[in-house]
Amino acid sequence: MRNYWVIQFYIVLIVGVMFWGVIQARSITSSQETSVLYSEIHTFNPPGNHLIIDTLSFQESRYYELSFKVVSPHNCQTNLSMTDPDGYNYLLYSGTITNDLKNIMFGASVTGAHSLIIEFKTTETLNVHVQVKSFGKISEKLELSGKIIKAQTIRYLPNESRKEISFILEKKDECMVNLFSTTPLQIQPSLSLNVSLEDPKEQFFSFYQGFMEENLSFEFQTNYIGFHSLITEIEALESPLNLMVIISLQVEKSDVIYSVPLEAQLYSGIILLTILLIPYFIIRKLE
Repeated sequence: MRNYWVIQFYIVLIVGVMFWGVIQARSITSSQETSVLYSEIHTFNPPGNHLIIDTLSFQESRYYELSFKVVSPHNCQTNLSMTDPDGYNYLLYSGTITNDLKNIMFGASVTGAHSLIIEFKTTETLNVHVQVKSFGKISEKLELSGKIIKAQTIRYLPNESRKEISFILEKKDECMVNLFSTTPLQIQPSLSLNVSLEDPKEQFFSFYQGFMEENLSFEFQTNYIGFHSLITEIEALESPLNLMVIISLQVEKSDVIYSVPLEAQLYSGIILLTILLIPYFIIRKLE
């Protein structure tokens, strides 16, 4: 009878350790999704002034949420811009900030220190809450199916508005081309976009010609093996703009490999090691 209760005790212990490991792995994954990089309340006096936040460290191909809210009974005119590590200045917003929360998304094209520049114009003294949050990779936000073979955030400039991205496809590969603007389009409403693809035989396929949209997708199946070039060109560009390009192969669900965070793998290893060692201690206890 005594051995029976010892075995029961260790079974309960194993189940408890496994449950704890799953909870820890999930909490780690969740903590990686969102973090607050900056959160302060600033007071502005008439007629207004500039605020420069130069302590932001952004990573390429991740997206960030910039939040603004007047936390006193007022409103004000605001111009927002972002300067990247190479000195290029992005126009993000020009308009009124009120007691309603204003969220602006920004996806970095280069890793390094970014500076948020805020210009306030006001006739009264007011308080503004400024917050910057970091989220995961843009490719994860889009929740795309298939195996991603190319994911890159590209910076377009008024004098560098045409870009090419090369990637390799096998014969009869089916791929999905996704374009996602990671800087606000409202500040430049007259933008137009041309998208085409060149295959290894130097044949051109026109995918899109029209107004710039936040998210565009195109399906393509190739007839040749080798390098393919995706060509994008933005017209009427006045300020830098970042565009995320994601190319994924359409594969069977069983072929998709899901990545697991390193910390979650460590916890899984601890659980497995515990399960393997428990029988040893049970046997030693019964001897």
